[in-house]
Amino acid sequence: MTDAAAVPTYVNAQGARSVNDQLRIDNPESASVLMLPAHPTSVLIGRHAVLAWLHFAPDRYDRATVLLMATELLANALDYSNGPLVLTVSAGEDDRMRVEVQDASPNRGVLTAADVDRISDESRHLKMIRSLADCWGTELRLADPEAALRVVWFECRPIGAGRLPR
Repeated sequence: MTDAAAVPTYVNAQGARSVNDQLRIDNPESASVLMLPAHPTSVLIGRHAVLAWLHFAPDRYDRATVLLMATELLANALDYSNGPLVLTVSAGEDDRMRVEVQDASPNRGVLTAADVDRISDESRHLKMIRSLADCWGTELRLADPEAALRVVWFECRPIGAGRLPR
């Protein structure tokens, strides 16, 4: 029997749910997960991990754009977190590529597009992601009643598939 408090949850517009029920990885065999220290070298290591994942999907995604957004995602996490980062790269529904970075941010709020517009230079990384990604967002995943983990993510469709409605 498992302790209900030990099952991580996330919080978004739909409310709190178990992470086990709502992982965005439709095909775990195609996912790469990497834990990184909160150190500037993690941006380079994370970019290499994303590039390695892209080698299994040649010419399917715009590599330069995906790598730029992954860099911005990792840099954003480094700006706001003191703890380790978890980078996940996967292919999901409709063959969309999903990249997410989870961190132990002291900020307990979930950012919306309006928040990113309102904040000036502090959210420059997220503004870049918002303008380039097919869709993006932030979530809080509750590791336990006392600790929240922030997740910032983006998704890209394959080249030629068109952009997702915003």
